[in-house]
Amino acid sequence: MNFRWNITGGVSSNLTTDTLKVVWSAPGIKTIKVVAEADGCVSEPYEAQLQVVSSVAKPDIIPSGPLALCRGSAVKLSIDSSGSIQWFKNDSIIQGATAASYMVSQEGRYSVQQQLTGGCTMMSDTVTITVTGVPVETNITASGPTEGCVGDTLVLSTTTTGNITWFLNDTVITGANQSSLVVFKSGRYYVRSDNACASTASRTIDVKLSPVPPTPSIVANGVYELCQGDSAILTSSGQLLNEWYLNGEAIPAAVDSTLIVTRGGRYSVRVKGPGCPSALSPTVEISFRGLSNIVIESARTEICEDDSVTLSAQSSASIAWYRDGLLIADNSLPYLIYRIIDHRRSGLVAHCFPFRLYTSSARL
Repeated sequence: MNFRWNITGGVSSNLTTDTLKVVWSAPGIKTIKVVAEADGCVSEPYEAQLQVVSSVAKPDIIPSGPLALCRGSAVKLSIDSSGSIQWFKNDSIIQGATAASYMVSQEGRYSVQQQLTGGCTMMSDTVTITVTGVPVETNITASGPTEGCVGDTLVLSTTTTGNITWFLNDTVITGANQSSLVVFKSGRYYVRSDNACASTASRTIDVKLSPVPPTPSIVANGVYELCQGDSAILTSSGQLLNEWYLNGEAIPAAVDSTLIVTRGGRYSVRVKGPGCPSALSPTVEISFRGLSNIVIESARTEICEDDSVTLSAQSSASIAWYRDGLLIADNSLPYLIYRIIDHRRSGLVAHCFPFRLYTSSARL
């Protein structure tokens, strides 16, 4: 069976098939006629009239905001409101979505079909909506105690990902966008992570860094070298509680600004403020010039009148001889010939005069 079509005001590529696609050249009332032929027989013609309307542009979807959404937010999609409207998601009809605008909160490909008066329909281009989840609440940890001294090293860290912003007392810290932050100031710290959807703020960490007192200095009373038995006075410039040290070890109960020194060694001091101690002062070294015990040698400890004995003193120091506490003249030699002269006699027997030998003080 063959068909013969007759159309006016339009163009078709095939006029002998059972279906026909016509492109109309202008709007208006159009007439279409068709007859069927089979085995030499021709059917009665069938005639139809069509109303051809002007062609329209496909509808343009206008979003009310960004197409990238954070979970829990939405965007409104709108078109011009003339004609009949049907919205689609992922090429499927959205039931009940027939208004000129549609509120979207889920990700997907959205389009709309608009049917104008006369039955013409046009499908819009698709609009793709993405939805990103809000980052989980970030957490921060400190590398050590959050109370310390100015100059201490404290590092705050977070395991969150995304774009990181650190805050100090609710103010953005310029350039602080890494997962760790070295802290130099006291205050309240927290961090946010942003992956196009700002997170809630992390818990805060309060950091308290106390000032460090100035390093004190030590002044001696002009004496840095003492003889055995002498003492020196050291004075700290610190006005707060002092801590004195001898050879790097703390001296128990030495907390005053002055220290009486009776031992040789390296002395230093530091000041303790309300929270933080100062650095140790430069050391002051006190030395003592001690003398070893003098050893006096004598062959005898008793002599008789007109007799004599030689006393020898072993010492690397200068020698001074004394008798009964009185300095003996010309006694700078390390030895002394000691003679006892007494003219008291009893018959022909000389009287002997014992003497004591003071080895600890080299006194006779």
